[in-house]
Amino acid sequence: MSKSTCQSLTLLAVIGGCLFEMHRKKMFTPVEVNKLVGETYGRTLEIMERWPDSGKKGKNQAWIIDKVEKWHKLLDQDSQFLRTTLAAICDQCLTDLRTVVKDPYKLAMLESLVPALERIHGFSDPTGANFPAYEEASRIMGGLYEFIEWPW
Repeated sequence: MSKSTCQSLTLLAVIGGCLFEMHRKKMFTPVEVNKLVGETYGRTLEIMERWPDSGKKGKNQAWIIDKVEKWHKLLDQDSQFLRTTLAAICDQCLTDLRTVVKDPYKLAMLESLVPALERIHGFSDPTGANFPAYEEASRIMGGLYEFIEWPW
């Protein structure tokens, strides 16, 4: 698996991890939003399974897991802004993936996540004014990009 594939799958794993946390902790009170979070998590896992790769799966999976575990340690689980921070991280990961991925098949898979992630983010911060959450998301994303050597 190429480095760029490992990086892409790591960003998808982070999206999945954020969605999993939101769903597990039932961060949204409307049932339909919680359901959307769960469905989007499932869709993210499907995309990761279908993402074309090559090479030594075991070695590459270990690399991805290592980076996600390091990233997870950056999260402040007690933050009062956690829900919006996680939603912003999902948006940032997806935006960055859509910027660098050129393969039409991969882009189509990524595009399928856009409406759901936009709705989740919009519901978590309807006015877009939760600046502490966005600062926290930027800090956490900076650490992730350093871990995966993302070309930013």
